[in-house]
Amino acid sequence: MNHLLLILLGGPVAIGGPLLVARRLVEGHADQAAAAIRAQHGEPTPAPAQRPATTIRAKELTAR
Repeated sequence: MNHLLLILLGGPVAIGGPLLVARRLVEGHADQAAAAIRAQHGEPTPAPAQRPATTIRAKELTAR
């Protein structure tokens, strides 16, 4: 039973793990490059994006 769980969990981890690591490396490099370009041109650093405090939701449809 333990071998089956290792096989079932190992497949997605083996496929997805390198993709997640690559994405993290690419995003980190993009952030560093953007900061260097902003510093070179004297542009201010943008404020971090914030989520809105409230979410507007569509009214639910009800059957009558």
